[in-house]
Amino acid sequence: MRLGLCALGLAAILAAGCGGQNKTAAVPPSVSTSVQRSLDPGLDAVTRMIGAARARDRVALWSLLSDRAQRRLGPTLPDFRKTGARQLERRVRNLSRNGLHEVVSDRITGKFGVVAVASGRRVFAAPLRFEHGSWRMELGRGPLAIRVLGPDVGSVTRVQQIAFEIHGAPGGATAILYADGVNLRSREAVAGGSATVYANLESPLTRGRHTAVAFATDGDAAVARAWTFVAR
Repeated sequence: MRLGLCALGLAAILAAGCGGQNKTAAVPPSVSTSVQRSLDPGLDAVTRMIGAARARDRVALWSLLSDRAQRRLGPTLPDFRKTGARQLERRVRNLSRNGLHEVVSDRITGKFGVVAVASGRRVFAAPLRFEHGSWRMELGRGPLAIRVLGPDVGSVTRVQQIAFEIHGAPGGATAILYADGVNLRSREAVAGGSATVYANLESPLTRGRHTAVAFATDGDAAVARAWTFVAR
């Protein structure tokens, strides 16, 4: 996870954005010793979550969630064991720790980051919240939601625009759109209680499989989603 803040808003810089490639960036003094030892706290959190899910270690899963995620998926550990843990295990059980490929791992604001990984044709993305000295997963249904506008999930098409819609932020949100790990120069249009974020590419994407990652934050909420498609 690159710990410098990413450029946000309507003019995120193409290619030169916070691309998550620098795994040795300096860690702020407030970060705990365990995070200082991690080369990439975002990828580390996902890897530990997959391991805990596969081992059905629900105490470990619980410890990786932010306070808000615990309230959504619990709100107590016994409640989480019964319901929320099963939901989370289903989401990540087909991801392999050995075949995991980092797509995005960025710090977006002082308290929020985003991580996205791929395992074969499967992708997973989550917001991260920095609290209690470490990065924790901000999962569960919150006030913000993302709907993919295009290319459709799993589609095969010519691609020269990527877009998603944000619900739950009537005035618009701070949003970032990535393609294959590159922070695109995106624009945001607010209308009818939702916001559309889109990036027009200078030329069509090359043929083959690609991954898009959408992130949005508004106030004290954040949401992320990843999907794949094939360009032809």
